[in-house]
Amino acid sequence: MTPPWLAPLPVLVAAVGLLRQRLPLELAAFGLAIAAVLAGWLSPAEALAGFGNPAVVTVACMFVLSAAVARTGGLDPIERWLASASGPGLSAQLLLLALVVGPLSAVVSNTAVVALFIPVVERWCRSLGVSPARMLLPLSFLTVLAGVGTLLGSSTNLVASSLADQLGYGPFGLLQFTPMALPLYAAGALLLALLAPWLLPRHAPGPGGENLLRDRQGQEPPGDRRDRLPWVLFLLAALLLLALWRSDALAIWALLAVIGLVLARVLTPREVYAAVRWDVVVLLAALLPLAGVLGRTGADRWLVEHWTARVEAWPPYGLLIALYLMTALLTELVSNQAAVTLMLPLGLALGQAGGVSAQAALGVMTFAASHSFLTPIGYPTNTMVYALGGYSFLDFLRLGLPLTLLLSLLTPALALALSP
Repeated sequence: MTPPWLAPLPVLVAAVGLLRQRLPLELAAFGLAIAAVLAGWLSPAEALAGFGNPAVVTVACMFVLSAAVARTGGLDPIERWLASASGPGLSAQLLLLALVVGPLSAVVSNTAVVALFIPVVERWCRSLGVSPARMLLPLSFLTVLAGVGTLLGSSTNLVASSLADQLGYGPFGLLQFTPMALPLYAAGALLLALLAPWLLPRHAPGPGGENLLRDRQGQEPPGDRRDRLPWVLFLLAALLLLALWRSDALAIWALLAVIGLVLARVLTPREVYAAVRWDVVVLLAALLPLAGVLGRTGADRWLVEHWTARVEAWPPYGLLIALYLMTALLTELVSNQAAVTLMLPLGLALGQAGGVSAQAALGVMTFAASHSFLTPIGYPTNTMVYALGGYSFLDFLRLGLPLTLLLSLLTPALALALSP
């Protein structure tokens, strides 16, 4: 028998490798899956089962739908409104940005929203006479905060929903955690608006960032594709309504929407494949089967036995704060999907032992796995703005640490107040 405490070791090795940038994230995830097969924790079929997981299919489709919005000029009215409604001072402008990106990030991939808004924010900053470095990092943080609002907003939510279903708690509803996400988004946006003007650099981005922004600005949708914007919006609305009806078939509705885009000639089949971030898809497919490794090796029970002695006397609120901080720190070392994959089985067992409802524990850990604000490598959107804004690691820590501490107190409190 393999000792239970050996199960988490491959994850720690992978985390060190990722921090040293020895391997791309998706290859490191495959290395974990291969190690699980060689150790006898998973069969080859189980290790590859993630490629057939509905969450993976849904994430791929979300990238395609986001590309369709960009190709048809769907954000042009928003850009004009931002330019005309700008308030005095950076704090007011960041609150205005929060009003715009929040609803979009709740239903569209965070990565896609940031990719679409980078040139929008850069042009807006130019008209205001401020450096893009003053807004790009808040843009990333705002999309992360809003992405947990619905099942569609973040791939982490989809992974957590799939894991919860596998563990016997059922999949998440489309709006299951929206009541908790709304006050957290408001509090986080207010904190960013207050602190960003004082903590973020005033310098302009480097030459590489300027070139990339210029390239993005030159990509204007042709007129015939603008004419198909109503069809794209109709498909998105239909997707949301069908997901409200049957959230368990979200992957099917997303595939139907993609087929609709091709039939309407919004995108060609080649453009559909090009729109997908295959590194993210492969990463999800490699990580999802690892959810059962802790249970198969007994590592979850081993960890619970050793951690319960430290936290069993804690009240539910303190226990949820501990789960939030553990998950939030882990997500900076590996990935959001890996963090939620590892923490959900363990946290649910700890919560059950501490008298915390499964609903509250699921919400806290799902949110914490997405709440990556401390480093540029913890979330794809952070990495995207890192070079464009000319930021340092310290810039992320300055703005991200107070935000993380605030959320570590508010998220468990809301989870307890709203859970049945």
